[in-house]
Amino acid sequence: SMLSAILAAALFTLAIPIQFGAWRVSVAWVIEAVLLSFLASRFQSRLPHWLAAAVLGLALARVAAVDAGLSASALLVNPRFFTLLWAALGCWVCARWLRPLTLATASYVAGHGVLLAAVQLEAAGHIARTLAPEDVRSASILAFTVVLAAYGVVLVALGVARNLLPDRILGLLALTLAAGKLYVYDVWQLGRLFRSTALLALGLLLVAASYVYSRHRERLSRLLRQ
Repeated sequence: SMLSAILAAALFTLAIPIQFGAWRVSVAWVIEAVLLSFLASRFQSRLPHWLAAAVLGLALARVAAVDAGLSASALLVNPRFFTLLWAALGCWVCARWLRPLTLATASYVAGHGVLLAAVQLEAAGHIARTLAPEDVRSASILAFTVVLAAYGVVLVALGVARNLLPDRILGLLALTLAAGKLYVYDVWQLGRLFRSTALLALGLLLVAASYVYSRHRERLSRLLRQ
């Protein structure tokens, strides 16, 4: 019965790109991965969980290789952002049902990676469409750092509010990467105005993250002692 289920899932996976085209293939594969992960949660065997993870990985590979390269003429309202957002939501839903914990964690982290990539692509596309050609490169470098830091602050706040250690770790990692990129790379590539803006924006975001931690210091201390 398990072999028949695996063959059925494989045939269904192959049928999707035959029936659909463009970004709809990735959307359909994400839906299939969610359904497979839900069904896998009803079984004691780990094989269905790995099968669902494989389909999800296939969908994410196509999102990265094909859908991320789609052109967008409007901010947020375009097939590329929808597909990446759908993939991120699918990763988080699958993380709820996938086992073992390593699969669930990988799916959860992948969801944040896809969503962050979606926001970065939208910011870069908007800059390319609206700014003068000579300012695009500097603005894109600045936007990447600011978006990464802002995402980190949001994750830290969510981690504190929901008592989730992974969110706090991912948020602090994003802030660390943003600060490192700013001081190692950005300050040597940006002009004076963009450099000052980057330092000011990152400083404000770090102050916001510090405020979140200091505001909930006692709560965090209790969690660390548990």
